Amino acid sequence: MQAIAGIVEKGHAAAIAALGGCVGDEDEVVRREAVSGLVQVVEKGRSSLTPVIAHLRHSSLPVRLLALEALVTLAERGNMEVTRAVGHCVDDQSPEFRCSLLKAMALLAATDDANALDVLLVGLEDHDAYVRTVAVESLLTLVGKGHLRVVSEASSLLNHDNTSVRHSIAEALPRLVEVG
Repeated sequence: MQAIAGIVEKGHAAAIAALGGCVGDEDEVVRREAVSGLVQVVEKGRSSLTPVIAHLRHSSLPVRLLALEALVTLAERGNMEVTRAVGHCVDDQSPEFRCSLLKAMALLAATDDANALDVLLVGLEDHDAYVRTVAVESLLTLVGKGHLRVVSEASSLLNHDNTSVRHSIAEALPRLVEVG
């Protein structure tokens, strides 16, 4: 892995692609080293985030989680390519991944990021109660960034068909109003 990272330092596109491919390796050490190498390269502005984004839909949950973690580390806040890619994964089968995705979205979002708000609102409607709780916490982060539509958009879900969703919103609104 150090040899690939050294080549990547010099900016060779094939090595960057190879390192991106290693993010999906079955070995956890190789995956972590690959992300570490990409962090070095992206911080120097020599690579796009496409190799990491590609792993958000990997069949392995640890790979998807690592890709999400890497994007939070690498991407500039408000990077629309990244927030769109992350947002497209909100339907993931794993509640653990959906929770991580919601936290990541709140961190990646820029002020008044409509895409991030939409994804977090979907999280409020999740069938898993813990995912809904994480969505509330993530919305609090967004409100703290000055997002103005959070409270009104969340309030609109008080008429949701699912009683559990209405309950989650009713509990969350006082906290959202307090922060906002």
